[in-house]
Amino acid sequence: MTDQLWTVYQPIIGLEDGRVHALEALLRWEHPELGPVGPAEFIPLAERNGTIMPIGAWVLRTACEQLASWDAAGGDPELAISVNLSARQLLDPDLAATVSAVLSDTGISPARLWLEVTETAIADENDVTGATVDALAALGSRIHIDDFGIGYSSLAQLRRFPFHGLKIDRSFVTPLGDDEEAEAVLSALLAIAAASDLHVVAEGVETQAQLDCLTRLHCPLAQGYRWARPVVADAVPELLAELSSERTP
Repeated sequence: MTDQLWTVYQPIIGLEDGRVHALEALLRWEHPELGPVGPAEFIPLAERNGTIMPIGAWVLRTACEQLASWDAAGGDPELAISVNLSARQLLDPDLAATVSAVLSDTGISPARLWLEVTETAIADENDVTGATVDALAALGSRIHIDDFGIGYSSLAQLRRFPFHGLKIDRSFVTPLGDDEEAEAVLSALLAIAAASDLHVVAEGVETQAQLDCLTRLHCPLAQGYRWARPVVADAVPELLAELSSERTP
């Protein structure tokens, strides 16, 4: 099936320095008969039938190999790659060993690998999930909570797991610029993150008004169509050059 899959990449921008800090690897599927199938449709199916395990391993290796390729071509040595992990992958006691092998094979520093897990994946805490997250963090990789604010995580879980950051769901970002209440809620989320020593990525940023609000609230990182839609790997160097040229001197 992996011959029908490919990855695209979307930049994660530092709002203070304008630099691209990371690229999120996003999975795409072109079905031979159905055509493009969205992740919202095929990821739950892959979770149910177990194919998410080999697919997830393939995305991880592909993304790290691609980062190593950009490095070899003179890319930014501090650029990170962000990869999503499914709930089922976190139940694999060998996941940390798999990640370690990929890092070793590609020569990527563990700190340059950001691993995103959803709130629901860690909501029903169990021994396997907890041990897996701990083992991934012990490698030196950065663990982020994805879609924060719409799931079931608690403040206790923010302290229980060795998280490095969280990604605020786009539903909190979309109203910014037109809704004072939304700004107050986001300000509170940023305060929670700061108190927990977590850095924050705001996702789904599309407008200048949203960006202005996030900048005013001192949100560290953001991503969205305001800067770029996800692009194929071959287009990444040109995109990074364009974004670099737009930075304020």
